[in-house]
Amino acid sequence: MILFTSGPLSSIEEHLAGGDESTCLLVPTATMAEHRRHSYAREGFFVRPDSIVTLSRFVEPLVRDIPAATAPYLDRLVDRLLKSDPPEVFRSLAYSAGLRRVLAMLIEEVSTTGGDAAALAASANTAEAQGFQQLLAATEIEVARTGRMLRATRLRTAAACLRQQGTPWKRIYFEGFYAFTPAELEIIRALASAELSIVLPEWPGAEPSIRALAAMGLQATQVPDTAPVPATQFTAAHELQEAEEIARRILQYNAASRPSAKSASSCAASNRTSP
Repeated sequence: MILFTSGPLSSIEEHLAGGDESTCLLVPTATMAEHRRHSYAREGFFVRPDSIVTLSRFVEPLVRDIPAATAPYLDRLVDRLLKSDPPEVFRSLAYSAGLRRVLAMLIEEVSTTGGDAAALAASANTAEAQGFQQLLAATEIEVARTGRMLRATRLRTAAACLRQQGTPWKRIYFEGFYAFTPAELEIIRALASAELSIVLPEWPGAEPSIRALAAMGLQATQVPDTAPVPATQFTAAHELQEAEEIARRILQYNAASRPSAKSASSCAASNRTSP
């Protein structure tokens, strides 16, 4: 793990314990944000609801007036474009739900990495690539026509606002991220006025982000990886037995002086998967 900082080394708990309301924590998912808020509450740290949020939620006030081209919106838009005027290569599968989902996902991925239809035009050398480039161009036109923005564009717009307005937060922590997209890195650059603390794991996919953070002048410090918690599996004849076995293992876990807040269970069957 690598810790990048732009100020004195300190933990977020130190500031929370002192009642500091100028510190916030940014995480990748709403589930993780909720978990961290609950964990801190159990430890006696009462934090502002807006001080532990996702990156998207963090920038939302800056782009609140710009509707987002959400995943459901893109799914509906791609469905309409395929059925009304599909690229020739996709015509035979224009009514395929599977193709629609894959293409909508690819459009989000291309946008997230900073790509667009104009950039893809030069490298679209196959019929499939050209068809996707045409669909992406049509999507961009329709998204702009309705006044919406794809996620990456909204983040870049928010970054521009941050550069002009600054941020009220004095210390900003980033945790739980495996890497950052180009648009997310723009947000981090725009937060240069705050003390930043960013933890990233060392793996090939994070190398571009690590280089970008180092290029921003952030101080890099090696930190030990957290040891993985051992997992066990069991099979139950029915859901009641499953619940009883989970409860029994939680009691054993607590008896071993390990906090249940640090444990998790996952139940799976042929037709369901639930946390």
